Amino acid sequence: MFLLPKANAQVNIDSLEKALTKLGNDTASINSIVATGRNYMKQNFDAALAVFKIAEDKLSDKSGDELHALVNINIAKANFRIGNFIEATDYYLKTIPFAEKAKHNVMLGEVYLGLGSIGLTNKENKKSLEYFEKALTYCGPQDFILKSAAIGNISGIYYQDATKFDRFIGEHQRIDTPSLKKSISFSLQAYEIAKNNNLEAKIKSTVSNLTMEYTDLGKFDSATYYLTILEKLNTENPSPQYNLVIADRTARLYKAKGNFEKAIAGYKSAIAIAEDLGDISWVSEGYLAVAESYDANKEYKNATDYYKLHARLNDSLLNVENFEIASNIKNIYEKEKKEKQYLTLQASAKQKSTWNKIFAGAAAAILLISLLGYRNFKNRNKIATQEQELQQQKINQLEKENKLNAVDAMLKGQEEERGRIAKDLHDGLGGLLSGTKMSFTNLREHVILSEENAQQFDRSLNLLDNTINDLRKVAQNLMPEALIRYGLTDALKDFCHRMEATSKTSISFHQLGENKTLENTAAISIYRIIQELVNNALKHADAKKILVQLSMADENISITVEDDGKGFDKNEAAAKKGAGMENLKYRVQYLNGKMDIVTAPGNGTSVNVELKAST
Repeated sequence: MFLLPKANAQVNIDSLEKALTKLGNDTASINSIVATGRNYMKQNFDAALAVFKIAEDKLSDKSGDELHALVNINIAKANFRIGNFIEATDYYLKTIPFAEKAKHNVMLGEVYLGLGSIGLTNKENKKSLEYFEKALTYCGPQDFILKSAAIGNISGIYYQDATKFDRFIGEHQRIDTPSLKKSISFSLQAYEIAKNNNLEAKIKSTVSNLTMEYTDLGKFDSATYYLTILEKLNTENPSPQYNLVIADRTARLYKAKGNFEKAIAGYKSAIAIAEDLGDISWVSEGYLAVAESYDANKEYKNATDYYKLHARLNDSLLNVENFEIASNIKNIYEKEKKEKQYLTLQASAKQKSTWNKIFAGAAAAILLISLLGYRNFKNRNKIATQEQELQQQKINQLEKENKLNAVDAMLKGQEEERGRIAKDLHDGLGGLLSGTKMSFTNLREHVILSEENAQQFDRSLNLLDNTINDLRKVAQNLMPEALIRYGLTDALKDFCHRMEATSKTSISFHQLGENKTLENTAAISIYRIIQELVNNALKHADAKKILVQLSMADENISITVEDDGKGFDKNEAAAKKGAGMENLKYRVQYLNGKMDIVTAPGNGTSVNVELKAST
């Protein structure tokens, strides 16, 4: 996790612009304006950009190639710092012809370094690697800063390749060891260049990267060694940003060693620092790291709470007032915890009061012994009534079991019929259509057609292609192949991925707790429950984001499907009784479960399902 310094200093840009605009259009004046802008780059990127724009307005054909290049590259750097990557790319590209005419190799190296950094931010690793390697070709023997930065960024590319995350279960990281070793090799090169030339900023960034890389490789002694160097450097020259980096790297190390309690404490410390810095993006990542650590430590309730904090905070980043919303999330969470503690204390006090009343009642009961004869008579009648009620309960239980057996038969019949139809569609009709397409393709190669007829023939082939694809989708929905081959979790990942790809809604899936293999009917029922809930959200909620969670512990299975859509009135929905909801209720009932829906118009929807299913 690489950090950029936050620029929070307040600048009166209007008065600054008035003063600088009065300067002339000569080379010395423009250089002076650029120098002012570079000074503001240390404090406020927006102010720096405004200053560089003034310099741009003063450029003319007489200004010279090097001055044009200097102004353009500084505008590009300011836009990059703000996050305006499109503008930054445009100005980096504008710099190239001027820098080439001026034969300014260092500036050309900085251009390709900047373009590579933009690509790295957008995870366009192949293109970024080309840019960084090109930046190195412009490095002279004394260009240590540029050389160290380019090599360090090449390390970053290999690190991204080495650390791959599942699209739907972001907390489970897979390490590609060869790529990680390449990343470490380039980081060590960058570190040696920085150390030998006293480049303190680059030393800090490279040792922080080496700490993270060696942690992921499982070389904990090496990770600790570089973490110690980073702590020493930051003690000598303190930086709030590197306080955050140190807290993060320390927590990562504890997590990799399996000391999840210390990892959680470390990540929470890092979150507090990030909140003070106003680094809301890192706060979101911190919540995710805490959730992952709780999950690994089998504290599933706490893991779910922090996954929800992370999801809410990601949503808030899309709003104009994102930081104000996000900074309140933790306070809301702490308030909810305090309210729960208060309710617990209140319940405890109530329990004590109940016991006091029981003791008082016991004393009073001695006075009622004289009434026992009368009570015996009443009790005989009560026992008779209870026996009748018990008999009725047995009858009700038998009716319930019969009903469940009927539901079981109905669900199994449905799934068998779905499977049969899916197989017939895929193997029968699908094979027939594929054969038809092949026949038409062969015919196309051996028949001479006019241009118009050839276009019509190709359109017909495309239509046939679309028909085959639609048929495959229908077969997949009837009986998911992933469920049969790979199990419930992978089938749900695949389902969420497909639904996200065909909609404008972000759908994330999290598996918590054990990854158990369930009995086939139970697995199918759980898959259908989540399928119905997600389809309902996509169809009716107008949601931008859907969160799906599946938690398994012993025989208990919990399903949560949340969306940020428009919500609905539960009373109106209950009156409609759609076929989808009826099937959903049957499946929940079949697995001895219960379903709770929390929603209101304008407030999104959260559906929680608690089930019991055997493996």
